[in-house]
Amino acid sequence: SAMEKQMKAERDRRAAILEAEGLKKSAVLKAEGEKEIVFLFEEKQEEKQEKEIIFNTEIENKIYKKALENGMLKEQAFLILAISKHETGNWRSNAFKTKNNLGGIMCNSGLKQYKTQEEGIDAFINLLKNRYFAKGLDSVEKIGGVYCPIGAENDPYNVNKYWIPNVEKYFNEYLKNY
Repeated sequence: SAMEKQMKAERDRRAAILEAEGLKKSAVLKAEGEKEIVFLFEEKQEEKQEKEIIFNTEIENKIYKKALENGMLKEQAFLILAISKHETGNWRSNAFKTKNNLGGIMCNSGLKQYKTQEEGIDAFINLLKNRYFAKGLDSVEKIGGVYCPIGAENDPYNVNKYWIPNVEKYFNEYLKNY
């Protein structure tokens, strides 16, 4: 009947509005005569519900945002942050301040220098993405064994032994607080 078609059109219109707002139907819209009985909708899907994370420092916000833009998962972005925080002494090192080097990245002549902070962020994220995450090196321990191995020739004072526990501490703080 015309009334049923009108009711169906109205239900479809409401459903389209709710879905356009990012909501997902969880129950079939039902009608009995002229009365609509059920309108149940789930809250926004979990990933859409996740609020934007705001960190304590501008550099953490920049790194995290750029990591997500590069396809990193939240946990991978936290790992990137934890490594950078350790490598730069909480972003206070000379290498970070004067060379825009976020990860103690080396080249033949020593610490690598980047023209801008953005270039340094991109280089650091791409390094971890392509040379670690893409090869299955996806935990602090797995990355540390390659990134900062104990007994390395460039570690005469044997400080690499602190890398895994310190990065793990920062990583767990990010997981807990965000």
